[in-house]
Amino acid sequence: MHRAVFAIVAATAGAVCGAAWAQSDFELADRNHDGKVDLQEFIEREVEVFYFDDANKDGRLTFEELSGVDPARFHAADKNGDGSLSLDEFLAARTIDFQNADQNGDGWLSPAEVSAAK
Repeated sequence: MHRAVFAIVAATAGAVCGAAWAQSDFELADRNHDGKVDLQEFIEREVEVFYFDDANKDGRLTFEELSGVDPARFHAADKNGDGSLSLDEFLAARTIDFQNADQNGDGWLSPAEVSAAK
């Protein structure tokens, strides 16, 4: 599941940033510019992604609002089965992705770990 939910972010982050942005997605998440992303920085960025992708601004993400996402992965993140992701459901899935991407278990994501998780 972690790779598919990571794909949610990859797809949405690309839409958020666009080709014109000089910063990479990693640089946008690395708020303190220390060359690594901790869970707090990661979550802050994911909250931005969530609200950006919430096209109808109802505080929930539907499958249709997340283009390119595997339906099975979306439904796995939809813990209450209502057909949409609340911010809590989205962040819970993303936190699992963070933990899975943190290959050395140090609580930080390096650029190499983020690249390997995509």
